[in-house]
Amino acid sequence: MHTLYVGLGLTLLVVVLDAAGALRGLEHLLYDLRARWCQFAAPPVTDALVHVNIDDAALEAIGRWPWPRGVLAATLDELRRAEPAAVAFDVIFSEPSEPSIVRELGDEPVDHDAQLERAFAGLQQVILAAEFEAADRRSTGCATT
Repeated sequence: MHTLYVGLGLTLLVVVLDAAGALRGLEHLLYDLRARWCQFAAPPVTDALVHVNIDDAALEAIGRWPWPRGVLAATLDELRRAEPAAVAFDVIFSEPSEPSIVRELGDEPVDHDAQLERAFAGLQQVILAAEFEAADRRSTGCATT
């Protein structure tokens, strides 16, 4: 019975420490070690691929999503300095953005889409997300089985 109480106490302690975030650093360290030592079928870790994430910190710094495409263009212009072989966006640009008026530019409208297009053109390869709707089989005359 004593072992049961020790086990429950340790479990409760770990749950409280995890909820408080006290184990986060240890988990990151152990994850890195597992990735290095236990992934026999995976290729070795490399810095050839870099993932840039739009996370909570970025949203706090820049503002709520969606960001003006001019902001994405400025980000790509900065990223281009690293000479990436390719840049992939997991964002769907489904509609054109509205031009905005910038007081510093003499109340001239700023075309954010054109800024983003110029930023894309400055990169070697850009991969964009796409969305497709499958055609209805009944309307194409395909037989269903």
